[in-house]
Amino acid sequence: MTKSDKILEAALKLFITDGFHGTPTSKIAKEAGVANGTLFHYFSTKEILISELYLNVKKHLSNYLNHNLDMCKTTREKSKAICTKWIRWGIENPDKFTFFQQFANSPFINSISREEGAKNFEFAFEIIEEGISNGSLIDIDKYLIISILFGAINGLIHFALEFPEKFDDDYLETGFRMLWRSIANI
Repeated sequence: MTKSDKILEAALKLFITDGFHGTPTSKIAKEAGVANGTLFHYFSTKEILISELYLNVKKHLSNYLNHNLDMCKTTREKSKAICTKWIRWGIENPDKFTFFQQFANSPFINSISREEGAKNFEFAFEIIEEGISNGSLIDIDKYLIISILFGAINGLIHFALEFPEKFDDDYLETGFRMLWRSIANI
């Protein structure tokens, strides 16, 4: 693991437990096992560090969702793959999920990072446009569909993390059916 990766990993852990203002760079450097100057060599400000962490988490999620997505043929199959993978990602990466929840709308993430991070998810908008075009999804604003899915997926992840003994493949399947019914043109 590179020094930069160690710093990002330490920042992730500390930002979700102590918040942005409660996490001085000296504490991040100590947790990462690097000198404070080394942290500033890689990230000149704490704001740049959190924006880079945000992009790192979004890219990780995007790569996870895109893996083998080309194997899916229909809008429903693609939607199911994305939804179930996103839920599994949240369960497998609770720190990244928590960070994403805490900082997705944070003023600490600059607009350039938001725009760059959104580019990682253009494939999702393309799937929605495809579904609207072929009639499998209701014909409404694609941003509304994404918002509905985002909220429901996050709710399912929270449920899975809070009640791991209950959450299994049947719950995952039921969760997707509920999501699908909310956007499908049925």
